[in-house]
Amino acid sequence: MAEGLYDEILRVTADLQIKVAERVLSSGAQFDFAHFWEDCDGSFAPWREKHGKALLGIGGMDKRAFAADYAAVDREIERLRPIVELGGYIPCPDHLIAPDAIWENVRYYCEKMRRAFG
Repeated sequence: MAEGLYDEILRVTADLQIKVAERVLSSGAQFDFAHFWEDCDGSFAPWREKHGKALLGIGGMDKRAFAADYAAVDREIERLRPIVELGGYIPCPDHLIAPDAIWENVRYYCEKMRRAFG
């Protein structure tokens, strides 16, 4: 049953993304889907500086810290702190958590983020 639900969620999400893109593009807007990644170094901060608080974000957390140790997780939290404190940004891994992640490090990250930012 869960597999069928998962397939439905993927199908509906993909359909939605296609419909939104079609609607935007049919309005005459031009959008280079690859442009963001060509300029992006994986950090949200330069984009926030350029576009201001109207730009909201999620992701950008270096998930490699999860495969290291608590000190690496702490460094990653401190790297993200200035942009998190501006608001409108949720720091998390951009994709799946890697198979080499240490689960205790993931839990540690979540707990430290909760304590630091609420």
